[in-house]
Amino acid sequence: MMTNKDFEQTIRGLLQRQPFQPFLIEFEDGSRFVVGQPEALMYQGGGTAIFIHPDGAFDFVDSEGVNRFIELTEAPST
Repeated sequence: MMTNKDFEQTIRGLLQRQPFQPFLIEFEDGSRFVVGQPEALMYQGGGTAIFIHPDGAFDFVDSEGVNRFIELTEAPST
């Protein structure tokens, strides 16, 4: 579980990186989301973000459910 402060610092750093590099969000239950572009994650502060799937569906990403963020070295294939 991540603290809200760590969650916020990590997300902001990853989303503001220039050039953007894809990253993976790994949850406590082992599931994962790949953030392949910055528009795929909406974040306004606090302990919750919104992940937008390629099909337009979305999931809430809560700091308490996140295990870690993993930087990817290349864009994932679709």
